Amino acid sequence: MNSFAVLPTRLLSIPGWSMEIMASFDRVIRRSFARAVLRTEMWAGNRERWLHMLRPSHPIRWAWSTWRRRRREFGERLGLSEYTHLVVLRLRRPREAARLLRQLRRACGARKPGILTGFGAAP
Repeated sequence: MNSFAVLPTRLLSIPGWSMEIMASFDRVIRRSFARAVLRTEMWAGNRERWLHMLRPSHPIRWAWSTWRRRRREFGERLGLSEYTHLVVLRLRRPREAARLLRQLRRACGARKPGILTGFGAAP
């Protein structure tokens, strides 16, 4: 069972906000709440604590306070001449990423993403 299934699929619904903003905040909030409720170990024994969600450095507050600035900065950086040689893929939904991975697997004849990326692949 997916641990996130216990939480509502849409925690935020603010008129006028784009699907990108909503998806970003929805994900970070659901993940944080799921980790706090389930007491999931994140790294080195650390666990999400409810009071930590009030800190400015918490992922929920960080995402909220930096989303627009980061979006603007990425757009500006991608417009610089030093990056014109890069191919930028904007995957806005998990299903778009899944579709891309399927296409890459077919094109490369690979069965596992690690084979395509080098992450998790055997040495």
